[in-house]
Amino acid sequence: MSPEFSIVIPCLNEADTVGVCVQKAARWLAANPDLSGEIIVADNGSSWYISGSTDSRWNDNNLNELKTVSGSAFEVVQTGPILHVS
Repeated sequence: MSPEFSIVIPCLNEADTVGVCVQKAARWLAANPDLSGEIIVADNGSSWYISGSTDSRWNDNNLNELKTVSGSAFEVVQTGPILHVS
């Protein structure tokens, strides 16, 4: 079943505050169980963070190319369940 509405939280350098916003939205959804909603956090500009261990089987130069891919080039194709915060 598709949600009746979406709560969209746009984020740009919001690491310090986005958690509080998501928690408030999740509490509101939990307090209104008769409504079917979803929370979408849209990161609209932050850098991608790529980390890991060096491995001789990989060409690190190829992996570094991932750092040049914009987040807008990706699309969500599968979503998970709504996180319920108590």
